[in-house]
Amino acid sequence: MDVEARPRAETTFIYALYDQGGGGARYVGKSNSPASRLRVHRSNALTQRSTKSHLGAWIRKVESSGSKIEMRVIDEVPRSLWQIAEQAWIRDFRALGVRLVN
Repeated sequence: MDVEARPRAETTFIYALYDQGGGGARYVGKSNSPASRLRVHRSNALTQRSTKSHLGAWIRKVESSGSKIEMRVIDEVPRSLWQIAEQAWIRDFRALGVRLVN
C-alpha cells in the first residue's frame, strides 16, 4: 500500500519502517497520514529530538550510512481498533524473530 494513501474517515494505517539498504522491519506504528509521519520520524531523529529513543538511534545510523528509511503501510484498520492492530503486528513480527526498536 502506498504511504501517500489517505484513510477513509473511520480508518487509519498501521505501518512498518525498513532500511532501504536491506534487512527487515525495525519499527511498527500507526498514522492517519503515513507520509507526514515518516517525515516527522526522520526530522525528530536527525535533529536530536529523540536522543534516548531506540528508533531515533536506528534512523540516525541508517541515514549516516547513506541509506534511507522506507515506510510500508501494512494494514488499514478501523480507528477504534488501531491499538489492538498495532500490538498484534508487533507481536507477530517479534514471533518471527524480527528485532523491532518499538
